[in-house]
Amino acid sequence: MVYPGSPGVLYHNNRNGTFTDVTRKAGVYQPNGYNLAVSAGDYDNDGWPDLFVANDGSEALLYRNNHNGTFTDVGLSSGMALTADGNAMAGMCVALGDYMNDGNLGLFITDFEPLSDHLWRNDDGKGHFDEVSDAAGITGPTRNVLSFGGGFFDYDNDGWLDLFIANGHISAEIARVFPQMTYRQIDSLLHNDHNGRFTDVTRMSGNGFAKPYVGRGVAFADFDNDGWVDMIVANNGSRPLLLHNDGPVSGESKNHFISFKLVGTRSNRDAIGVRVVLRAGGITQTREIEDGGSFMSQSDLRAHFGLDRTNRADTVEIHWPSGLRQEFRDVAGDAFDRIVEGDNRLARERFGRNPLP
Repeated sequence: MVYPGSPGVLYHNNRNGTFTDVTRKAGVYQPNGYNLAVSAGDYDNDGWPDLFVANDGSEALLYRNNHNGTFTDVGLSSGMALTADGNAMAGMCVALGDYMNDGNLGLFITDFEPLSDHLWRNDDGKGHFDEVSDAAGITGPTRNVLSFGGGFFDYDNDGWLDLFIANGHISAEIARVFPQMTYRQIDSLLHNDHNGRFTDVTRMSGNGFAKPYVGRGVAFADFDNDGWVDMIVANNGSRPLLLHNDGPVSGESKNHFISFKLVGTRSNRDAIGVRVVLRAGGITQTREIEDGGSFMSQSDLRAHFGLDRTNRADTVEIHWPSGLRQEFRDVAGDAFDRIVEGDNRLARERFGRNPLP
């Protein structure tokens, strides 16, 4: 609160290599914004991307897309602008994900120490969020850390989105004032228990969680194409941390996966805003291809799905921003597929364990 904020900016792509500032025209101008993270996602399932903004010490924003080039801030009325007890957050990260496998995007925002991070359940996909941090079991594990980047991903390929969070204080001398706090902190890994709750599995998840860092940004990507999603963490004052996901521990059965690279033709080439709905093993999973999220990071744009013990998907639906819908049936797992908008063929890509092209 000792420094003035500044407005966020929305640029429209003119399709000729240039951009136009449409911040005021679109209705998203905030003269004193304390924006730290932004993510786009269709939270109300109307086919149009909305904007989530996490702020430092002021209410979070949810800009609902009005379908005409403008947005309306509905953060307060939707229930996500403030915490359940009515406080503003020091929001460093905003992440969206269908962690309940109910077809609706849930919301995660990190916060300052000794405040806990926050999880909202998207009640009906029509515009209302309920903070469920306590009921979901994330309050205790995230209270004694200062969280920055992170987000949802399925680290064990069981078909349910888990949470990874990078932690680290902003003051190198914090322990002199508060001896119980530390500058360098261990990152956090929370397992989705399939019932709306998460379990802290940090201590049992390998030597990647043995050393404290000053974590900031987080990006998720299967960088070696082995079917297990990895993380890279940007650390303040030290080298980035590349956390390789080794999959199951010795003796455990291997869960299956499938990954899709979407290429737009009528829609944007990177397929931003595409919704992929996969049905397999008796559950329905939803992913949206999104830019932004986490904290100053960009994750792999491929849609990764864990299949648990099932080795194929019953159906895969692709909902493109252009309005086109494609469906594929009986899709074999343990593979990387390329889907081009309007082309009803699956192109199976064979990477082996090579780096991303």
